[in-house]
Amino acid sequence: MGGEVLDARCGEACGMGDDMEAVRGGVDRVTDVEDRAGEFEGVGWDVGVDGEVWEESMISITGWWTGFWRMENFKDTISLTGGALEFQKATTSLSSEQLPSPKKITLVRHGLSSWNAESRVQGSSDLSVLTDEGAKQAERCRKALANIHFDKCFASPITRAKSTAEILWQGRKEPLIYYDSLKEFVDKRDKLNHVQHLEAEDAKQRYPKEYTTWREDPVNFNVNGVYPIRDLWVTTAETWREILSNPGESFLVVTHKSILRALVCTALGLGPKRFRAIDVNNGGICVLNFNKRGEAMLHSLNMTAHMYTDLTYMH
Repeated sequence: MGGEVLDARCGEACGMGDDMEAVRGGVDRVTDVEDRAGEFEGVGWDVGVDGEVWEESMISITGWWTGFWRMENFKDTISLTGGALEFQKATTSLSSEQLPSPKKITLVRHGLSSWNAESRVQGSSDLSVLTDEGAKQAERCRKALANIHFDKCFASPITRAKSTAEILWQGRKEPLIYYDSLKEFVDKRDKLNHVQHLEAEDAKQRYPKEYTTWREDPVNFNVNGVYPIRDLWVTTAETWREILSNPGESFLVVTHKSILRALVCTALGLGPKRFRAIDVNNGGICVLNFNKRGEAMLHSLNMTAHMYTDLTYMH
C-alpha cells in the first residue's frame, strides 16, 4: 500500500528520517513526538500512495498519529497517547448517570449572519439572519460531514443557527431537535436587550466601561446585576446533561460561538474565566468524545479546512 513512501514522507515531516521502523514496531516514540507537538501545528503534506495523492492537514499531533495508524491498519490494536482511542478517564463527568455507550459530539457554529457581517451585538435577537455567504458556508459543512452518521441533530432555534442546521441536515431522516438552551445569551430578565443590535464601535462609545470589561474580563461583565458568562456556565452544564441523556452514539449540535466556547470549556473542566481561551469561526467544527462516565476528550477544535477546500471528514 505504498507504506515505504508513507514512512519516508512522515519520517521526514517528524524529523525522524529513516527511524520510522522504530515507530512502526511500537509506540515508544509517540510520547517523544507528543513532546514536540508544537513543532508540527499547521504542517501539511502530500503523500503518493499507489499513484494517488493523499492530502492531510495536521491540526494536532494526536490527530496526525491517529490518521497514520489508521492508514497502517493498526487502529484496533494500538493504544495511542495514553488511551486516545479508548480512554478510561478524562475530566469531570458531565452526565448524571452512566451512559449506555461512548458518544461523539460534533459541534458546528452557524454560518455568517447579517449582524456578523455588520459587527453588531447579536445576543438572542432573531433579527440577524443567515447571509448568502453564510448559507454557502453551511453547505460546505454539509458536504464535509456527509459521510458521517449522526443519530440526532440538536440546534438553537434562533434563525441564523436554525437555517444553518436545516442546510446541514438535508437528506437526513431524523427530525431536527431545537433546544432553547442552545440559544445565545438567553436573558429571562430582559436586562441585556438594550445592547443587542448595536455595532461594536457604537457599544464601545456608549458603554466604555462595560465594553472594556466584556472584552478583557468577561466573567465579571454584568449589566444591571446580570452576569451572562457566569449564567452561561450554569446553563451549559445542564445542556450537556440533556444532550448526553439522549439515546444514540453520534450527535450533531449547531449553535453560536459563545455557546460553543462554553460547551468546550465545561466539557474540559475549564471555568468561565477561560471564556476567551476558545474561538470558533463561522462554520467551524469541533469534536468531543465522551466515555461511558460522561467524561470528555477534545478530538478537534475549530476545524475550518472545509471552508477553503473540498475536504470530506471521515470520522
